[in-house]
Amino acid sequence: MTTENREQPVIIEENTTKIIQSENKNDEVTTENTHQTQQPAVEPNNQEINRQDIQVATEQVSVPEAAQIQQGVSKTPEVVATASIASSSFNLINTILGAGILTIPYCFSKTGWVVGIILQVATALISHYTFTSLCTGSQMSDSFDYSTIVKRILGRVAGYYSTFSLLIFTAFVMVSFCIITRDNLVFIHQEWAKMLVMWLVLLFLMMTLSLFKDINKLWITSFLAVVCVSYIFVFLIVVSILAHVTDIDLGFTRKPAVAFGTKILPYIQALATYSLCFCGHFNTTNIYAELKDRSPKKMNKVSAITAYSVLILNIGIGMGGYFIFTGDVLSDVLKSFESVPNVQLKPFCIIAHLCIIIVMICSYPLLCFCFRTTLNQIIFKNKVLMYKHQVIVVVTASLIFCLVASFLNDIGIVLDIASAIAGIPLVLVFPGFIQYKYQKRTYKEENGERSKKQNRLLAAEGIFAFLVGCAGVIIVGVGISGSVTSIMKVEE
Repeated sequence: MTTENREQPVIIEENTTKIIQSENKNDEVTTENTHQTQQPAVEPNNQEINRQDIQVATEQVSVPEAAQIQQGVSKTPEVVATASIASSSFNLINTILGAGILTIPYCFSKTGWVVGIILQVATALISHYTFTSLCTGSQMSDSFDYSTIVKRILGRVAGYYSTFSLLIFTAFVMVSFCIITRDNLVFIHQEWAKMLVMWLVLLFLMMTLSLFKDINKLWITSFLAVVCVSYIFVFLIVVSILAHVTDIDLGFTRKPAVAFGTKILPYIQALATYSLCFCGHFNTTNIYAELKDRSPKKMNKVSAITAYSVLILNIGIGMGGYFIFTGDVLSDVLKSFESVPNVQLKPFCIIAHLCIIIVMICSYPLLCFCFRTTLNQIIFKNKVLMYKHQVIVVVTASLIFCLVASFLNDIGIVLDIASAIAGIPLVLVFPGFIQYKYQKRTYKEENGERSKKQNRLLAAEGIFAFLVGCAGVIIVGVGISGSVTSIMKVEE
């Protein structure tokens, strides 16, 4: 018995050595590697180990042990990084474009067009900064999942709220996409027919595109969405110019344009919309994960291209729509054209409605991807699911969202609530605090690349973004509660 017990470890070491040789494809294996296989495995919840440590560990242990380490430590499934800067930029732009672009002219009418431009520029700069902050957080936490990044850097409570924000925001916005699709079927007059077309579009277009495994495969549809928004951009600017230089009949007398708003409440109501116009942060880390040869420098280019491209589109749509209708513009600028008697504009208006439907179809899969990955992180702890299970999640969620949209008519309150309780924290609060934590850490571990003054300045910017986000949540929340109260009084 004693001889057998002594010989058994030798057999295990020989087998382990063979496995190591087969994995590393090397002819020589040191005795040191053999002894390392007998060390205890890394605990699954250790968050400090990085991907390089995982790779080293998998080279030194057997296949079953390596699988356990990889499954236990790296909660993020491996992603094939094949996206270019251009395709990543298109996908991030398409993530941002959506329901918010049609409300920008209305916000300009409430805050004044000069203030509107200033707020758009400020939001674009902050968004560019916070996009980069999330990539920094991804490196700090060794994760590409938004909620996991927040949880590992800011703690469990913040992580749980970020998960809640991701689910609420993406779900509400996808519901609004279904409603917008139905409302823009202006060439269909029967309500039941609009409802039927909405369901068909969801089943055969939105849901089908949502079944792709990788975001990068959607870059063509993202490019199509950018083209459609560009048409609306050009359409509104051209009509605005024609309205001022020709005698085009709009059916009403335009009010004077207002540069600076004087009332406080409109600013409060517009704050949520301005944050929504640049809200693509929930997909930033997913897009960063698929960026080929990813680095903060490359993602910084994607962030800059995205922020400034969206800024140009938003200002053009806001200025064009506002100067056409000024104070009479509706919350959906395309609906304002329904009262215009000019027959020559009707075909171009219908094309604009079709373009916004295409944008909804192309943007829906990106939000669904984020919703799916967040739900996966909650229920399955981010394990790699079989494709059929992903299909079940997408189909079930899409059917529920479309069913909810079938009973709603107004998306305004839906988007305001989503922006207040989820959008602003995702855009400002969490990224601002993440950047503050990062700069605080680099300040303590000075490496000579940045001066202390620069670190303090960047940390101050992070705190400022955090305070702006918290104030936005409170202000918009008060504005929504006041609007609901006034509606209830009117009904009574």
